[in-house]
Amino acid sequence: MTGNINAVLTKGNYVQASCLRDLYLVLLSLISLQVLKTYNQKMGLIEKYIEHNHFGKLIGMDFKIVFPGRVEYRLVIDQKHLATPKSAHGGVVSALVDSALGVAGLSMVHTENKVVSTVEFKLNFFAPAFLNDELIAKADLIQKGKRILVITCDVFCQNRENKLIAKAMGTFNAYDAAKAGY
Repeated sequence: MTGNINAVLTKGNYVQASCLRDLYLVLLSLISLQVLKTYNQKMGLIEKYIEHNHFGKLIGMDFKIVFPGRVEYRLVIDQKHLATPKSAHGGVVSALVDSALGVAGLSMVHTENKVVSTVEFKLNFFAPAFLNDELIAKADLIQKGKRILVITCDVFCQNRENKLIAKAMGTFNAYDAAKAGY
């Protein structure tokens, strides 16, 4: 703060300031802190998911929430993902799909202090994924009920003209985050 300020915060609310400008700055700071606190509470579960998703880190996945209900998950096929000398194991693509579907669901329920678990998903493969392929899984929420979410996912290979690798549809259960240890 600038100028001659004599601000005292007591019990989080009482502010004395020597001038109107300084009072404005103090109030603006308090409002900004409250907005940030609210944002952090809403985003907290997603950050905790990132911190505790050791499997995703192990296989090299990364994601971006485009908006609630829409997620893009990325994975570059590495030597450790191969099942044959040329092709990735289908389980790697399946893990990518399950993760994208799950985080799309999580992005819709985290503000309710809920997480999601997979009930089921159907996956169709259309083309193999090869070493160094840059996969992107795009997941979209179709339906959200009180507990059940239905989500779709398409997996494309970006370095092969966005070739469709796989398509999936999944059902997820939303439940209290405390049950998952958050």
